Amino acid sequence: MEEKELINFVRTQIEESQAGATKEYQKLDFKREWKDLNDVENRNEFLKDISAMANTFGPDGFIIIGYDDKTKSYHDAVFGDCGIDDESKLNQMIGRYLSHTFDINFRDILVESHQLSVLHIPETYEPSYFIKNYITFDKQKNSKQSHNQIFIRKGSRVGTPDKYDIDYMYKMRYGRTKKRDFDPAIEIIDLWLLKSLAMNFVVSFLVENKGLNPFAIMKAEIIYQGPSNYHGFENHHWYKNGSSIKNQSIVIPTGTMEEIQMNFMLPDEEFFKGPLLRIYLRIFMNGGVKKEFIIADQARDKAFKEKLLANVKKMPNVI
Repeated sequence: MEEKELINFVRTQIEESQAGATKEYQKLDFKREWKDLNDVENRNEFLKDISAMANTFGPDGFIIIGYDDKTKSYHDAVFGDCGIDDESKLNQMIGRYLSHTFDINFRDILVESHQLSVLHIPETYEPSYFIKNYITFDKQKNSKQSHNQIFIRKGSRVGTPDKYDIDYMYKMRYGRTKKRDFDPAIEIIDLWLLKSLAMNFVVSFLVENKGLNPFAIMKAEIIYQGPSNYHGFENHHWYKNGSSIKNQSIVIPTGTMEEIQMNFMLPDEEFFKGPLLRIYLRIFMNGGVKKEFIIADQARDKAFKEKLLANVKKMPNVI
């Protein structure tokens, strides 16, 4: 992820937190500060957090350090606060204590004049990742060891997996070991125009997962095709029906349907004067998968432009 994109993502998450919105991005965690990873207890909690993120299905995971989600306050943090002076040494530590390694990136960024550390864990394909010798301490500082301990995120909490979680991790690892093997069985059940305001539209569509694996919608676009190329509608946003959180990943479990809504803005009136061949819904999913669905096709439906504009005929300077 490019630094500008990462900064925008982090800024959005913090703004949602400060607005009191429910955290809907499952693979996201805020930490007030770095802990000294040379300390055994702190190191094990760190390993617990990152392995849980890697074991959880869905898009990339993020741990944002330097912001307290409970008090809604910044506490500037940089990588060096962890007590390890080099990223390669931290990666070596992770490889030493976990069953096997996964990609993890560390980056210090500046958001609203505050220094933050971000741990970025891309989607993984070889769970389960377990801590070979997990050590905890009680209030009297008596230690307890657990061997081959597996953790997973459930909502905003970290816990141990149940049978379903273990079965799914096994399927993830041995059912599709490479990104190109992941081809979700997605079906668009229906798509309809909900309302329009000025030149802004809201559309809604149902997505059904008919495959064996869950998948996550990472991005959605409404695009139109003229005689020579594609053009994307402006200012489009996607979100789960009933949610106020926009432009974030949406996980669709196996055998379920989810209603998704999109806002988009039509171009100016010149758009209506030229030829229009077809309109697509384009969906980007985890694993680098992209799907396109034709909403309307000039060759099959001569009046589809008129149908698209049915609710905006009274708009001045449009038709």
